[in-house]
Amino acid sequence: MLFMVKHAERIKKTMAKIDFQEIVAQVLNGDTNAYDQLIEALTYKMLRYAESITHDQSKAEEAVQEAFIDCYLHLPSLRDPNAFEGFLAINVKRKCFRRFSDFDYEDILEYADYLS
Repeated sequence: MLFMVKHAERIKKTMAKIDFQEIVAQVLNGDTNAYDQLIEALTYKMLRYAESITHDQSKAEEAVQEAFIDCYLHLPSLRDPNAFEGFLAINVKRKCFRRFSDFDYEDILEYADYLS
């Protein structure tokens, strides 16, 4: 628990230092190392968000990884660099819901029975 608190504090400090506009501009100019700063700053938060949707750590990790890749590929379409976090969060959410849509009908019925 202490680790989580310290990690959360470190993330808050890192997020306060992030200038999304500057980093996105660097990435668009070809600096791939700048994207690492975004990954470092947002991974923990996005993993928590994805796990709250999937309730599965491995699916959440996969969704977040895919979302970071998609956001990198579609970064030129981002109109406001300061909206990167929201851009990523929406992508994470979509990836997570796609994980659930991979269930076949029997899995969904079994899960519904489990919930009732």
